[in-house]
Amino acid sequence: MNTAQMKRFRFVCSTATGNDLSITDADLSSLLMSVISGSSTGTELIAGFKIKRLRFWTPYADGQPLGGSSVPVGPAITWLGGGLASDKTICCQSLSSARPALLDTRPPRNSQAAFWGLGAGNSNTYFTINGSVLGSYIDLDMQIILALGSSTTRALTASSTVTGVMYGRLDGASGSWQAITGGIAAAE
Repeated sequence: MNTAQMKRFRFVCSTATGNDLSITDADLSSLLMSVISGSSTGTELIAGFKIKRLRFWTPYADGQPLGGSSVPVGPAITWLGGGLASDKTICCQSLSSARPALLDTRPPRNSQAAFWGLGAGNSNTYFTINGSVLGSYIDLDMQIILALGSSTTRALTASSTVTGVMYGRLDGASGSWQAITGGIAAAE
């Protein structure tokens, strides 16, 4: 019997984008993969997941004065209702260069992310990252159930150069949110 375990995934934004990034169950189920050296695919290890908490730090952007008509850069997450509830946007603004913005949120009741998701998902969107600033961090706390003997595979952007467990990117294989929690540094 598989039991759920808590896991914190940490990501850093390596490419700034003003576009909203949709985070789907397909993205979340590929956060842990087993890879073999020379292979161009990885086997997903997450059979099920439930988002418990999300923390999002955005550094203060130089050149943006506090006050007046300028608005400092701040993180924003939109939790998708998925037909069960209304979408809910949570945002925060930095106070000064010494006090970067911190957003600390949990999935709202009846939102898509408030329920368990299945690995090898069908691209249901759980939340969106509303603009990504270079150097921002996200901690995503999830309960996960590992898939033992899974046959669900995901294409890698390049052949793996190592064998072991690899952490995927939060926003997909060619995304800008890279995992920094450890594991193998392989292309995904």
